[in-house]
Amino acid sequence: MRPDLGAPGQLLFEGGSFKPANLVTLLRGLLIAPIFALLLAAHHSAALALYVLAASTDVVDGWLARRFGQASEYGAQLDAIVDNIFSLSIFGFLVLAYPGLATRQWPALAVLFGGPVLYLGVSYLLTRRLMMFHVWSAKLGALLLFCLWPALALTHWEGWLVLAAAIVGGSRIEQVVYMLRGGRDLEAVHGFAPVARRVADVESSHSRRAPPIHWGAPTAQQRGPIVAGLGSPETRNVIGVHAGIFGAYRGAAAARGELAKDHQPDLSNTEPSVRIGPFPQWADPAKIVSLDPWGHVAPQAFADLRRSGLDIRPTIAVAAGRIRMPEIAEAAARGRLRPDGQILMADGLINVTKIAIEPVWRLPGVAARLGVAEPELRRALHAQTGGMYPELLSAPECEVFLPPIAGTSVYLFGDVSRLGEPATMTTCRAHDACHSSDVFGSDLCTCRPYLAFGVGECIRSAQEGGLGIIAYNHKEGRALGEVVKFLVYNARRQGPDGDRADGYFDRTEAVAGVHDMRLQELMPDVFQWLGVRRIDRWISMSHLKHASLLAAGIEVVERVAIPPGLIPKGAEVEIQAKKAAGYFSESEPPTP
Repeated sequence: MRPDLGAPGQLLFEGGSFKPANLVTLLRGLLIAPIFALLLAAHHSAALALYVLAASTDVVDGWLARRFGQASEYGAQLDAIVDNIFSLSIFGFLVLAYPGLATRQWPALAVLFGGPVLYLGVSYLLTRRLMMFHVWSAKLGALLLFCLWPALALTHWEGWLVLAAAIVGGSRIEQVVYMLRGGRDLEAVHGFAPVARRVADVESSHSRRAPPIHWGAPTAQQRGPIVAGLGSPETRNVIGVHAGIFGAYRGAAAARGELAKDHQPDLSNTEPSVRIGPFPQWADPAKIVSLDPWGHVAPQAFADLRRSGLDIRPTIAVAAGRIRMPEIAEAAARGRLRPDGQILMADGLINVTKIAIEPVWRLPGVAARLGVAEPELRRALHAQTGGMYPELLSAPECEVFLPPIAGTSVYLFGDVSRLGEPATMTTCRAHDACHSSDVFGSDLCTCRPYLAFGVGECIRSAQEGGLGIIAYNHKEGRALGEVVKFLVYNARRQGPDGDRADGYFDRTEAVAGVHDMRLQELMPDVFQWLGVRRIDRWISMSHLKHASLLAAGIEVVERVAIPPGLIPKGAEVEIQAKKAAGYFSESEPPTP
């Protein structure tokens, strides 16, 4: 965060760092008043000298920003605002320094100082933004405008005003033409530059071109990197941005000057804590379609491309960690679980490997998995995201999409080096997030009790020389959202017939239009990425998840239901409804 220095201090600090360039920019604005004072006192020479000093800061602030690597969108906006105020002040400087000039050269002065104001109004009407493009004619016009007073003082030739007016007026017309053509690239070199397919502020069009993606290739280098920066279209090879679910927060931070628009993460020492893969499934384009199998090693595998300027970031992070759950500590205290000092500590802490996975969809593969045509999937994604990703329709050649949804957290129990070995006994649970139960202990569902039971079974498997895997999918309320979930709770409780198992799914569908949107067809991808071909103990009652595993070619040896003693009283309706819908159950399920 920026230090709390009040309004003046906030102008000089971004993200906690002092920006000398911003100070120089502000100095240019602060010198306007002293220049006017000197002119009014008839000290024209002193006023001109101070003017030259002020005008030169327009070069110095840019040099400082580049020299110290502190160029930012906030600084550029501050510079543009001060430039416009300073430019308008030049009219007053000239009128005071040369009495009668306004009468003799009023058409040129009207174009020079009235034209920009008129242009900003047109810009706002066309784009709802004040667009100030960096075209060469605008740069030349600004240079002539800033040099007008010194040029008049040296040559006494008023033709400079006409020349500057012609260039500035022509530049404004050029920029309006560019906006009418749909151009929004502030870095466009001229008004007839190609209009980018994506309507956004983009980086220089001279950046390195992103290589193509060959999904399912046997090595990272052959597959190619996922490049999803904020650059121009040729510097990216996917649709969307990294961690799109947090894009609005990043945008707000950038607007406040806390996050530099062109920030590149320092990924030193962020390598995975343990090695995972590669496994044969990574080279089969049909096995994994919703995550990047090379996402955890992207910075290392594509280090040369990163150094060349491509914005390549990991989509998976792997770290060692420890977790604690009261249910596990209680089970250890009561002797139901055995602390071994390696997996489960005496104080209830559990050693795990934690993995965070961002979704990366290969659209042809996702469409095939869901049983829909790819063009129809693209049209629906475009419509249901409010048109945020026009490339879904305009760039059919771009097959990879980073959807703005939450991903998956994975917790591995045991020796990770045994992943992919046929003899490794594996216990797994795929758990879909339920914050009200998982975090706050709501008794309306079995989510937390089943999760805790699954963690206990994973610990047992790891202690017996096998592996435990919890895949925690962030799909709150069956991917319908928490607002919808709570509305359904009300509808179930407050309905005329009360909360009944035979109306459980109907009430959900009445509110949401569908009773489940979790896309369980994509769920097996995380297990494919981990090299899993057989699950010895599957801690789940969901017939949909089980069917998806079988369709993915993953063998399930044993299905384990939640023990009846762990079902909260308030969740009995849910369990009855799910069993009636086809969920797995046992006559005598194992106890924890």
